Amino acid sequence: MRQVRVLLVASALSLGTLSLVTAPAAAPRAGLPRLASTALPAPEAAQTTELDKALAEIVGGKVDAGQARLREGGAALLPAMARRLAELRKSLAREQAAAIIEEARKGRVKDDKHKKHEKKDKAEREKERQAAAHQNDWLTLVMAKPRPSDQAFKDTVAVLAIGRALVDLGTTPAAREIVNVYFYFGDLFRIDAQQLVARLGDKAVPALTEARKHDVEKVRRWAARALDALGRAIPGEAVQIADPDVVADVIRAYGRAKEVEALRMIVSFTGSDRVVIRDAAREAVSSFGDAALWQLREAYEATIGKRPPPGSTWDKLAHELFEAQDRARLEEIVSTFDEGMAALKDKHLDVATRSFDAVLARFPGFDRRGEMVPAYAGLARDLADKDRARAVVLARKASRLDAAGPLAKPMESLALTLEGEALAESGVVDLAILQRAVSLDPDNARAKATLSRLESNPAALPTSRARYVGAAAVGVAALVVCAALALGGRRAPPSAAPPPPPGPDEA
Repeated sequence: MRQVRVLLVASALSLGTLSLVTAPAAAPRAGLPRLASTALPAPEAAQTTELDKALAEIVGGKVDAGQARLREGGAALLPAMARRLAELRKSLAREQAAAIIEEARKGRVKDDKHKKHEKKDKAEREKERQAAAHQNDWLTLVMAKPRPSDQAFKDTVAVLAIGRALVDLGTTPAAREIVNVYFYFGDLFRIDAQQLVARLGDKAVPALTEARKHDVEKVRRWAARALDALGRAIPGEAVQIADPDVVADVIRAYGRAKEVEALRMIVSFTGSDRVVIRDAAREAVSSFGDAALWQLREAYEATIGKRPPPGSTWDKLAHELFEAQDRARLEEIVSTFDEGMAALKDKHLDVATRSFDAVLARFPGFDRRGEMVPAYAGLARDLADKDRARAVVLARKASRLDAAGPLAKPMESLALTLEGEALAESGVVDLAILQRAVSLDPDNARAKATLSRLESNPAALPTSRARYVGAAAVGVAALVVCAALALGGRRAPPSAAPPPPPGPDEA
């Protein structure tokens, strides 16, 4: 009996140990932001049809029209373009495509050698230099000898045309597909992919950063070389970009690539004033998990002023750090808002609006922004006669800060009134804009007075019409002069001696 009990206890302990070993790791704390998936949605039938039509125009020789059609389709065509590239990866006849590209490039080299022996002036050489980028474009070179009935030619042109459409999009998802061009086709389109990356510039950095952790080694090396060529090979360089949206995508890319070297930089952006960058940094931190623990501990101690509690997990530290950063930022914003409210109470409207501008720059969704409206409205009225342009801006801001508030329509009415007055002074009378101002605010005496003055003064109304008539008269006169000169130029030049008199029959 005792042996049975020992066996039961041993089995229970072994099951408990096994459950601890096989139990999944605890999920991150709820509320922490996560990185979104980079997968594109499946293309719709209409998108695929539109892509086919654009590519058919390009293969048929209407390159500009086809590329314009791709630009008009915009980001909506990206899933269809990604699907087409994946299909061409399997169907493209690579040897024939390589021969087509090589023939086009050799033809370009022969043309260059022939042109070197031609004598050209400086202007012609400069013109050729400016057109060199376009002339060396692979799509332009291939389309110099079109073969619309050759399937390999059509597929090659499709890859090249899609690559240029991706550059026109200029987004991170589009840049990922340019990376896929090299991944799918390798050295066949390597030079073209490098040219596309160079044209994208900093917009390609997020996709290249992700590609440094690609499953295929040659893609990793290619992406690293491309980043080095752009001067964005290390995290400190990669975030030195003016566009905040691109910076945010760079930060997310480091999170997806699990670049531990970038962790300190990422954590430093979790308290950024820019919402798009702050959100991206917090999403990236969540992707690292336990690897971010030490950087979070340092940031926690620097922000809160004390060491984190012993045994704190990374997600608990992240949650408390983000809350502390939001509180500190909100305290500064509230302090600046209070300064603006104090200035408003003392009738210092210019000082008040400057404080409120600082608040809105850091927190556009500030919940007490409706209380700012009287400052902007009051300053707009004060500047209506002194600085009309600034008054219009202030009135519109007051109207939009609280669209449902009592001053929204009066401020929009004031902005329209000032715009109508400015048009009338420049000689363009627009009664409709003044009538709308009156309809928005029936108590707008200024709009009523201006409208009444213009309506009661018929001489003012045709001012703009008279200008158009005068311009048309000048244009007609110019055409008459040009016609006279043209007819005069057609006459035969006078000869040295007068012609002989006509004979009897000729007379």
